[in-house]
Amino acid sequence: MSESDRPFGQMPDASAFDWPGDIAELLEGEMKGKTAAEKRKREKLARELRAMEERRKARG
Repeated sequence: MSESDRPFGQMPDASAFDWPGDIAELLEGEMKGKTAAEKRKREKLARELRAMEERRKARG
């Protein structure tokens, strides 16, 4: 459904977005200039989010 097809103020269908994957990419992009501990923490979170997305895709 395009923006012009939606009634005013109606949110797009959440299934149209790859939330965990998008968030993981954002976290990876923010790691410039961070300490090693901060990088490890963000990398772990990104891995967990990607795993969540893979499990969601596997369920169908």
